[in-house]
Amino acid sequence: MAGSPALTTLCRRPFRPGPSMAELHRTHSSLAALDEETLWEMTESHRHRIVRSICPSRLTPYLRQAKVLGQLDEEEVLHSPRFTNSAMRVGHLLDLLRARGKNGALAFLESLKFHNPDVYTLVTGLQPDVDFSTFSEELPGPPGAVLGWQAQSWAQQCLPEGAVQTAALCLCSAR
Repeated sequence: MAGSPALTTLCRRPFRPGPSMAELHRTHSSLAALDEETLWEMTESHRHRIVRSICPSRLTPYLRQAKVLGQLDEEEVLHSPRFTNSAMRVGHLLDLLRARGKNGALAFLESLKFHNPDVYTLVTGLQPDVDFSTFSEELPGPPGAVLGWQAQSWAQQCLPEGAVQTAALCLCSAR
């Protein structure tokens, strides 16, 4: 577990618990109002679909940025030989996030908004309202990738008005 002293000493920075509720201001207010158990019941009731349709390497950068996943946790999820397929990796990711409580659930649902909006709608019953101005340009991506405000700026300059949101979604999905 990431909080254990043995694993913490392997990292340069110790793992810190996730953000407070105030820091998760981007989360849909009706989800933030739900208690932890309800959020995890919603997620667990669709676990089969989640583990079959999610690519863990797409979600871990966001979850690390939200501080609900540490570096060692990410490496374990993505590279451990114990997990022989993507479904096992996502299942372990969900188990790690469950240990992070309500912040883990909210950050996971927020990451689904960006990377798997259909699964987000299935789990929450809400349509994702994605605000691309909240992306951080520090998220890792392939060399030459345009992220964050740069993507939004490019799209506003080069595309017709209605295509800006679609272009930003495509840029983020390509990662």
